[in-house]
Amino acid sequence: MTIANPIARFLEDNSEELSGTSIAAFSTNAGYGDGSSVDRITELSPDSTILENYTVQDEEAMDSQDDVEAWLEQLGLMGEE
Repeated sequence: MTIANPIARFLEDNSEELSGTSIAAFSTNAGYGDGSSVDRITELSPDSTILENYTVQDEEAMDSQDDVEAWLEQLGLMGEE
């Protein structure tokens, strides 16, 4: 599995604007994990820092809020409430 074509196109079209930024990718999957998604994002965003990604199986997505929040906290991306 890999990233969707619209995401690939966005990264291609905006690679200069994304230079020097951090990218935290997240996705759902049908049991295959993230496949080559991180490799493809890294390829399309060579001047960005690619952070640890988060992926969850489709049927578990609705119950993953705590896991997503823990992932964001681990990356230092959770804002103060």
